[in-house]
Amino acid sequence: MPGRPIYESDADRSNQAGVVAKLERAFGLTATAPQDRFAPYDAVFRFTHRPCVVEIKVRRNTRARYDTYMLSEAKYNALCAVEANALLAVQWTDQLGVVQLPVEHTVTTGGRFDRGDNRDVERVVLIPTDAFIRVPE
Repeated sequence: MPGRPIYESDADRSNQAGVVAKLERAFGLTATAPQDRFAPYDAVFRFTHRPCVVEIKVRRNTRARYDTYMLSEAKYNALCAVEANALLAVQWTDQLGVVQLPVEHTVTTGGRFDRGDNRDVERVVLIPTDAFIRVPE
């Protein structure tokens, strides 16, 4: 069985790097990339007591456009299982927000239909956008 396509592009990684730079300024810390390219997170911040992993998403809409933020349930569960504090950071067009995981959410089925990949439709968690804390930029 062939593996799934990798949808993350060089542009996506560049956008994520921009978010990492904003988080570094906000936290006053330097981030490192995970050693495993397929880790469920994009950056690691080393605090004195415990590391913090961050999954980064960049969206082309405002935070207020939707009441919830959708994330794959598999990704959510993987982030919650990491032996570190876990954050989800979302860069919307109008602001950067973070939420610590686990967080209250609902579970449903959702995903993308436009790529013709039936594995893009799966169980997802819906996190209220008002749970995100705005990061000063």
